[in-house]
Order: sequence, then C-alpha cells, then structure tokens
Amino acid sequence: LESEPAVFAVEEVEPLRGANLGGWLIPEKDFTTVASRASLCELPRGSNASFWQRMEAHIDGWIGEEHFDWMVGKGINAVRLPLGWWDVLRPHELPNPGSGAAWGEMAPGPAPALRAIRRLLDWAEARGVVVLLDLHGAPGGQNGKEHSGCAGRAEWHRYSIDNSLAVLRRLMDEVGEHPALWGVELLNEPGDLSSAPREDEMRPLLIEYYEAAYSLVRRRRADVAIVFCVLYWFDLWGWVT
Repeated sequence: LESEPAVFAVEEVEPLRGANLGGWLIPEKDFTTVASRASLCELPRGSNASFWQRMEAHIDGWIGEEHFDWMVGKGINAVRLPLGWWDVLRPHELPNPGSGAAWGEMAPGPAPALRAIRRLLDWAEARGVVVLLDLHGAPGGQNGKEHSGCAGRAEWHRYSIDNSLAVLRRLMDEVGEHPALWGVELLNEPGDLSSAPREDEMRPLLIEYYEAAYSLVRRRRADVAIVFCVLYWFDLWGWVT
C-alpha cells in the first residue's frame, strides 16, 4: 500500500514433497539395469534391435499408475522427470548438430517417449501431482556422464545453443499447456568433465543459453517455474559477478 509501504500480503502455499523419476526415460546405472553399464549412445538403432525393444518395454512398464497411487499415499505431490533430447527430437531435426555417437539416435526415440510423458502428466493431473520436466541429456552431452546420453562425450558447448532450444521448443509445443506441468529445468549439471579447463569455456555460452531458454519457456507459459543448474561440480562462485 502506498500509505503503508511496510504492509504486504502473505499467501500460504502448500509445500512440494517430491520424488525423482530417474532411470526411466534415461537409464542410469545407479537406478536401473536396463542398459547395464553402457551409455545409450553405445546402443544405436540397427546395432542392437533387442535393446531398443527392451527399452520400449521399460518405458511402458517401469512406471505405472499404481506407482503414482503409492506416492500420493506417502504424501508426495510433485515429481521430477529427467529426459533426453532424443526423447523429443530425431537427430536430423537438430539445427546445428555435431557428428559422432553423442549426436545419433538413442532409444527409445521421440514417439514412445512423448507418449509416455503425456501419459505421466495425465496420471499426475488426475491425482493432484505436479511435474518438473528436466532436460537431463542435451544434444552432444553436457557433462560427459552416462546420464547425459553418452559417457565420455561433452560436446554440448562446442555447437550452437539452437540445438537445445529446438528441444525445449518442441517439448513446450507437445506438453507446454498441460495443467500438471509445474516447471522446466533448462539443463541438468552442465560442465565438461572430460577436459581442462573444465568449465571456463562453457560458462559464457551457458549464460547465453539460459537467457534464451528462459525467454522461450516464459513466452509459452507465464506461470511455470524455471529451474537453473549451476556448472558441474558446484561452480556457484562463477555466477557471483
């Protein structure tokens, strides 16, 4: 109030009690054995048809409505869903891709993955659960860990940010208006762990990407949360300017 500048409104907000659905769309050796110790990029289409079939079966069966019922019964009202760029786009849809394993097709591909994402959002909405979508594996790999799609490859920052922006744009086109969508994590744990200096060359591009990605998501949805991740590992002080 102009006459009483110290007076403000306080709104009570229900706290989020969340669970992370890691190991579903992106197999991680810490969570699931569907990919054993291999990265998804080591099992491309055509080289291992049985794995692609196993991955589709994993997508269809590993998380079900009964798991949402169980989570709600434990008081969980939010889930984080890690996903890879290959769950949203095919390689030829990237505007400026590199070459090599980190840029190729990976299981299960966009069609089954997007169906699963929509299904999960519907299950969440039916139970009053909200969803944070997390770009866990960016085009080219953003940290060289297996959970970014290709262990030992960190090529995200060596190519245009337009690749990742294209992923977010398609993701928002597909599910951006869903009522259960609570937020979007723009990039998980960025940082080149495979070379030195590990992060210095990535930082300016990462800031450029975050600014563009924030604007992209915000134009599509004014009410969703947008989550930023600092440079891997815990490079907090690089953001103090």
